[in-house]
Amino acid sequence: MKWLFAVLVALNVIVFGAVVNIHISKKTGGDSGKELVAEGSHELKVPESALVQKREETPPSWIKTGDKADAKEPAVDETHVPKEKTAEQKAAEEKARLEREKKLLTEKLKKEAAEKARRELAQNQTSEAEKSPFAPPPAAPQNTRCSRTATVTIPEDDYHRIKGLLVQWPHAATRKVEQRDGGGDKRNVKYTVTVSGQGDAQSVLDEVTSKGFNGSIGGGGVVVGIYSDRQSAQATLSRLQNAGFNAQIREQSSGGSSSMSIAKMQIYFSGLSDADIQGVQSVVGKYGNLQRGTCK
Repeated sequence: MKWLFAVLVALNVIVFGAVVNIHISKKTGGDSGKELVAEGSHELKVPESALVQKREETPPSWIKTGDKADAKEPAVDETHVPKEKTAEQKAAEEKARLEREKKLLTEKLKKEAAEKARRELAQNQTSEAEKSPFAPPPAAPQNTRCSRTATVTIPEDDYHRIKGLLVQWPHAATRKVEQRDGGGDKRNVKYTVTVSGQGDAQSVLDEVTSKGFNGSIGGGGVVVGIYSDRQSAQATLSRLQNAGFNAQIREQSSGGSSSMSIAKMQIYFSGLSDADIQGVQSVVGKYGNLQRGTCK
């Protein structure tokens, strides 16, 4: 814009100079009467040589010379200059921002409430299913205790020697006598059921009688019954053990030749775990063969 303004000023100066020059030349030459030039009627064509010379003499637009030094800078269009926001505009923007944040917070709370309701519903359904009589039984844990039984037969003397070590496992002991002879047949075998306990034999007999059993003192203890078959003796033995007595069966035979009786104890263990089985084996292993039952 500055350059265009400078060109227009230069053209006006050139035209004005040319007109003045023509008038002066005509007056000095004496030909003023031949041709009259009406001032302001039209503009004369400026010679191209003068334009070229004037253009060469014209300084760049950014150099202010002559009249251009006092020329004012072109006005700047202030329509595109950003204006400072007013208090009303700032308040409106702040209000819009708060509304957006409030909306986001409301949506977040709704999602959390829906998720919480879904979890509570799932828990209630699970609890109702567990309380229902038609619900399947819970699966048994993998480490459920395995209950086993075990049986071992050892000499009677060895049993009394390790009896104190076996009290930590539930068991029942039955005494039996094995007959060994040189080939003679055993005849007239008797099975005697005896009860032993703490104190003298008379007090044990009184206690046995008070429980409804008939007995007598003999053989260093209380004899409850003598039977010719083992099944009857075993039945009496079971009744005495259920009543809380320490009962045993003794086998006695008469007749035969070169016979020898060996007393042994048959021990029955119940409710043993795998660890208990190993403990029992470590105690009775050198006296007899421990036979293990199935896991229940």
